[in-house]
Amino acid sequence: MAKFTRAEIFPDEPSRESNVIVPILSQAQIQKTLMNVPYRSMQENEELIVRVMQSAIGPLPRSKIARLIGRKKAPGINKLIEQLVDNGILCKHVVRRPNGVDMYLYEIQRWE
Repeated sequence: MAKFTRAEIFPDEPSRESNVIVPILSQAQIQKTLMNVPYRSMQENEELIVRVMQSAIGPLPRSKIARLIGRKKAPGINKLIEQLVDNGILCKHVVRRPNGVDMYLYEIQRWE
């Protein structure tokens, strides 16, 4: 029976002796790469928010809305959500959490 070294069987695999460094990404780096979405205009963000809210089953907090459109909860997104409330597209609910902090939930305005 012939004996082969691992390097002979897998020639493309970097050996332990080589200087090839294979980068290992942390969870934070992976998340940052996934969240690296190209720039969107406020109009595009507004359309995405409306689409997400139309498909939502119940009220959602701002952080969840931002995550669903591929953004972080930031002042610009919060301002955009509040503009949608002012325009009558979204409905805002204020819920007091057990720790005494108000939580804002939003849902699409439904006309009957």
